[in-house]
Amino acid sequence: MNGVRKGRHKWIFAIPVLLFGILVFSIFWLDNWGWTSSGYARNVLEECVQTMEKYHPLCKKQLPEKTKDIYTEVVKKYENRWFVSRYELFLDLERTTRSLGDGHTAVLPYGNLNRYFERTKNKKAEELSFEYQEGKIYVSVEGQKYQLMKLNGYSQEEILRHCIFYGEYENEYGVKKDISILNRLEGLVLYDLGKITDTYIHIQYLSGSGKLISRTYPFYTSQKSKTPKWSYEIEENYAILTINECWNTPEFSEFLDEFFTKLSQTDIQNLAIDLRKNGGGNDICAAVISHLGVSEYVSSQGFPQKPDGQVEDATCKTLPSSDPFNGNVYVLTSKNTYSSATVLAVTLFINELGKIIGEPSSNSPSSYGDCTIETFADGNFLMQVSQYYMYLPVQGDTMQVDIPCPPEQAVEVFQKEIGD
Repeated sequence: MNGVRKGRHKWIFAIPVLLFGILVFSIFWLDNWGWTSSGYARNVLEECVQTMEKYHPLCKKQLPEKTKDIYTEVVKKYENRWFVSRYELFLDLERTTRSLGDGHTAVLPYGNLNRYFERTKNKKAEELSFEYQEGKIYVSVEGQKYQLMKLNGYSQEEILRHCIFYGEYENEYGVKKDISILNRLEGLVLYDLGKITDTYIHIQYLSGSGKLISRTYPFYTSQKSKTPKWSYEIEENYAILTINECWNTPEFSEFLDEFFTKLSQTDIQNLAIDLRKNGGGNDICAAVISHLGVSEYVSSQGFPQKPDGQVEDATCKTLPSSDPFNGNVYVLTSKNTYSSATVLAVTLFINELGKIIGEPSSNSPSSYGDCTIETFADGNFLMQVSQYYMYLPVQGDTMQVDIPCPPEQAVEVFQKEIGD
């Protein structure tokens, strides 16, 4: 009898140890493989929406219908699950914020959460590139362009409907920008055209002879090339100032001083400011315009709501450089020119300080912006959210371009324009 009792006592102690071990292993597995409970995911989504309601002009009275529909759909999905991958949660947060049609309002992984995205953030099918032209989608395969018929089983009409629903739809060039990222896994998932477990992208396109061709491409990780924030080149008859990020910092001011000092030591009369890869940052108009010998210019202004009707122009004063550039200024733009870069290009245009060459930007000259940044979900996510409607005195939702051309040809067009 004593032996039986001793055996029972061993099991009494062994069961809690076993359960504790299972618990520790489960926590380790969930944490290291990027999963979280559905209850936690719902709380994170709620925090995201509350931040939008607190700051964004479109959400202060009530959520827009589209945003409310996506929020309701995601909550329902989480209620029927035990666990949610952190990557899926991130994409759901992105879908929710992007439904505002405001590219300035966005969610990013932050802090320790970044490690879950190293494997997925650069996944793309590099052989493919997609392009939107005159209402149709084309795919380039091995350097040849064909009309796309289906992507992952979705027709052209369905793809465009998904991209416009979830994307930044301020103008046609926003759609072009969204279509161009469909070779990336996160782009497909974001627009409900793929699943996070996908390892292949499937396309169907028409060959030159009209034959329907089906192809499958694997996703794989590729390192993104690093480009400098700012650079310049001074040639015999012209100079090109490339600004890939808008950050009004002492470092940027020193860079501009260096460039314009060197430029003043030449007889060059033509300057191109290249913003084709500039996704924005903050306002650098005064920093650049001060080197053009201008003391006052028409500027953007912020409103708590989108203004209804005509708005009186606002002006900004700046201290002109003692040795300004007084030649011809051209601005090179593309659909990837965004936010503060768009503001710089349009501000130079409306003040007759420069001509724009290239393609209109993917956001409207006037748009929601002037963002506040907050962390939420225990510091695991960072959220940038617009607080004001930033107004520039320009009609319509598309940047006006003086000399339209494909952005990859903008430098050649600039050289031809100046007679080089």
